[in-house]
Amino acid sequence: MSLSNHKIWVSCLTIALVLLAFLMPTMIGTYGGYLAMTLILLLGVPHGATDHILFRHVKKDYDKGWLSRFFVRYFLLMGLLALTWWILPSLALLVFLAISAYHFGQSQWHHLKTSKSVKNALYISWGAFVLAAPLLWNYTETAPIVEHLIGVEILLSIDYQFFIPLFLIVVIVLQTLLLYTKNIISRRRLIEEWSILLLFSCLFYSTSLLLGFAVYFVFWHSLDSVNDQINQLRKINPDYTLKNYLWQVAPFTLIAFGSIGLFAWYSPAALMTDVWVSQFFILISIVTLPHSLLMDSFLETKPDNHIKLKIKSPPKRDKIPVRRVQAI
Repeated sequence: MSLSNHKIWVSCLTIALVLLAFLMPTMIGTYGGYLAMTLILLLGVPHGATDHILFRHVKKDYDKGWLSRFFVRYFLLMGLLALTWWILPSLALLVFLAISAYHFGQSQWHHLKTSKSVKNALYISWGAFVLAAPLLWNYTETAPIVEHLIGVEILLSIDYQFFIPLFLIVVIVLQTLLLYTKNIISRRRLIEEWSILLLFSCLFYSTSLLLGFAVYFVFWHSLDSVNDQINQLRKINPDYTLKNYLWQVAPFTLIAFGSIGLFAWYSPAALMTDVWVSQFFILISIVTLPHSLLMDSFLETKPDNHIKLKIKSPPKRDKIPVRRVQAI
């Protein structure tokens, strides 16, 4: 399995950012946070804006009230996690990190053809690395955010900050090597995954918490997720296109933009502070819970080729009739 075209240019972009972080650390440190938030809002948010379409596929729900049922289930899960953040923030943080780790790992490895237990173990170790590395290698940024989240200061020695991500790297290397020896993945796939692991390590180590995670989340996770969603929906309806996808994500994406825009307009001084980042973190976690559970069902469910979803497309403009002029 070779790297797809978008992963090639994304790899080049990531390498360029790593080099820029080493050569111009002051500039990256000054503007990196704003760049990270812009990337997450413009490119990261839309990848979850088709959850209502995925819900119809997973639940086989095609009655008129399907959208109402989607919102009820979605907001119930969001409300449950929001209540947990209010009552038991430490538990909410652990739940969010566990679900996110599984979700990120599943996005990377769900195509793997092996037993569910082997896949789940790889999901968790891979996802734990892409969370632990930016959090622990930038612990001076992480610690105050976590303190705002749970109200407790967590002191972690430098040894733990450095070696926990390294331990996860070793685990992933051994897991993928075992998959190769059992002919579950090819040598090319093994080399590619190790190269990506090395690239992520350089990215997370050289950039800030927000920028490093944003680059991974947007260019490596969100784009892959969009590609998976379109491919799965094409198996249900061969006529499904990227244009259809963009048209369907537009409403919820605009709502998200508007909400963040209003907050920034009312409280511009609060942007990029530890308090604001922690509140943004809670908001993302609340939305992530139902999205991750839905994507788990979507990715692990075989598409039903007998059911054809109705595609909502952009309105077409009427073509102006062309009058032919007969030559004299």
